[in-house]
Amino acid sequence: MKVLWIRTDEVKEAQDFILRVLAPEELTGEIPVRILTGPQSVTPLSHIYDVSEDALFSLQEKYGERNVALTESGEVPESWISRSSPADALENIDGTLGRIADALDRIAEVLEDMNITVRNIDTCIVESDYGNFLRIGGIVDNCR
Repeated sequence: MKVLWIRTDEVKEAQDFILRVLAPEELTGEIPVRILTGPQSVTPLSHIYDVSEDALFSLQEKYGERNVALTESGEVPESWISRSSPADALENIDGTLGRIADALDRIAEVLEDMNITVRNIDTCIVESDYGNFLRIGGIVDNCR
């Protein structure tokens, strides 16, 4: 049995959309609609909200392609089911924070190198009555 799934927190809004927009366009049909409002919370809608397959495009346009699915089995779409445990989620967050910390350390090193370079260039600037000049010592070669 086909089931059309909508992932949203607004059940009433979905019901209103189906009756207000889809019904006048003759997009009602025989496919029941179920709404997933949370990880485990499923709200099956009454048969008056049943839609046709042609309604899929309008619902995807309203709720986004990732939040509307048509399943053959009547089960919640596999891609919507979170298989990770809270411990896995915390481990993922920990790993992400570690990578962010490493990136910030590398940025700090680059900024320190830039600071040293700027201080070295600063010693090459000479003040005179005619303004500031960049003093270059050594041989300047125009190699090509």
